[in-house]
Amino acid sequence: MKQHLKSLFFIFMLGFLTFSNGLSNPFLIDDHAFFEEKLKNIKYLPLHFLPDKNRALRIEGESADPLYRPLATIVPMISYLTFKNNVTGHHVTNLVLFCLAGWGIYLFLMYLGAPYLWSFLAAVLYVIHPINGVAVNYITASCFSVQVLLMLAALYFLCQRKIIIPCVLYLLSTWCHETAMFLPAYAFILLAVFSDKKDMTIRVKEAWNKVWPLFAVLGVLFIFRMFYASLDESILKKISQYHMTFPQYAATWTMLVAWYLSKLFWFQNIVLIMAHQPLTEGVGFWLFILVLLVALAGYLIWIVRREKIMLLGLLWFIFGLFPSVLACFFQPIHGMMIEPHWFLFPVIGFFIFVAGIIVKLMEHKKVLAHAALIVIVFFSVYFSRWHNYVWGDEVRYCTFWLKQSPSFVAVNAYIAKAYEYRKEYDLARHHYNVILDRGYKSYIAYTNMALMDMQEGKWESAKNNLLKVLEIDPKASVAVNNMGVIYFNEGDYKTALEYFIRARDLDRFTILRYVDISKTYLKLGDQQKAIEALEQALDIVPGEEHAAVDLIQIYIENKDKENVIKLARLLLKHSQNPYSLKNAGILLQGYGLNDEARKASIKAQRIFNSNKQ
Repeated sequence: MKQHLKSLFFIFMLGFLTFSNGLSNPFLIDDHAFFEEKLKNIKYLPLHFLPDKNRALRIEGESADPLYRPLATIVPMISYLTFKNNVTGHHVTNLVLFCLAGWGIYLFLMYLGAPYLWSFLAAVLYVIHPINGVAVNYITASCFSVQVLLMLAALYFLCQRKIIIPCVLYLLSTWCHETAMFLPAYAFILLAVFSDKKDMTIRVKEAWNKVWPLFAVLGVLFIFRMFYASLDESILKKISQYHMTFPQYAATWTMLVAWYLSKLFWFQNIVLIMAHQPLTEGVGFWLFILVLLVALAGYLIWIVRREKIMLLGLLWFIFGLFPSVLACFFQPIHGMMIEPHWFLFPVIGFFIFVAGIIVKLMEHKKVLAHAALIVIVFFSVYFSRWHNYVWGDEVRYCTFWLKQSPSFVAVNAYIAKAYEYRKEYDLARHHYNVILDRGYKSYIAYTNMALMDMQEGKWESAKNNLLKVLEIDPKASVAVNNMGVIYFNEGDYKTALEYFIRARDLDRFTILRYVDISKTYLKLGDQQKAIEALEQALDIVPGEEHAAVDLIQIYIENKDKENVIKLARLLLKHSQNPYSLKNAGILLQGYGLNDEARKASIKAQRIFNSNKQ
């Protein structure tokens, strides 16, 4: 036990050394919508387990999420409940989970009989290599480490001759990400490799007898995902949209896999997604590379065939590349694509193999082995920290990403939004126009160009852009709501109210819909309905600042002391905005609640100082 705790300590120390300069990196890319909208709907958490949660949650249009990954929502939600908008807290949570996943690798290898040094090195290399940095740097990626832990635990209990527990853990892992669906194959490889029988037929039969329940669960999952939660819609039906020959497909897939493989040895220029249009030139060259890779894989398997742990690592890694033969069809507009986080479990095999080489080298050439290990560790940490730096600014990261993968047009949407946050609207419009030229999710470009028009007071241009959105998607709630904002500013409050109510009905969990409805009712002279709208917002997200502040103002005008105090206390409890807290403190002090006012002031100052740093 002491040895295990020692390994845990060093894995955490190396993990902190690797990622310490990225722990304050801001939200970026999908983090914004994920944390600003989804994770505030805590009361309705159980509905995320429904196959068609969008219907249950009454979310339509561009907000709808076709994927079925309930734990991918729940794991970040736990982090949100704890840290709110404190990005350091979220990154530390990701780092802890990631280091635990590394420690899980160490424990599993020790259980299989690997030497301590071998197990420890495999875990360390997994944690510090920049190919896996997404698990810490991308806040919404926290579920990937949980997925790895669940898959390792399922394999451990399967080796313990348990049946129910591995099946349950397997199911939970698929709720993190679809790549976990291939766990039965990893289990089959594990049991076949570690069988004591010499006859291959007997090995295969014994392995199948132990692992078939997992394959049964896979069959049920596959049927479920074909009818629900996007497997058919997200991949299978999109294959027909690719107009290419099989050699072109094989060559392009090989090129993408070769890019991923190269990043295991050359630590620079790793991005979240690499995409490329189907190759029309150089097809023969990449098919030749494919033949070489297959030959190399066969040769390595033959060389290590009698060394169980080396063989396991190699087979896991090689097999783990093959699910991408279908996953690469995910988004035709970008061409074929590959994402490094698809391989967070199979890449364990690569690090097992590399750690084994280092350990064996130490038995004969210690100086060379130690020198190689020092070089690997140094450059892994160095380039991981360099990538942490790149992740630290959304414009910087997206510019870097776009340079590496120009075919992945979605990057233009991310960088445009980043410029929009900075109020650099001309640069934002340039990238939105790229999206329009490429025909990628035009409603995103038109929606956000309308938002910029509204910020600049260009109401007619904004209205034209929103009408284009609604032509594409009549249920786009953001566009519907913003049409209401335009009519509100024009003084047509009845028409504005119609749009706001329609937007709320399309997505009843976006709180600003209720705030806009309330403001419109106040303009129409119906204070009671305005109060009801704000109370509905606070019922969904207790302490939501916009709703709470507006409701406080109404109660102040009505001289409703009891409700003013109640809402000021609610802000004190939930708010992370120093200005809202300061105002809440003033209100509380005005009603003689000096102790609570002091707490509000202290909390506001602490948050202000933290943001300033």
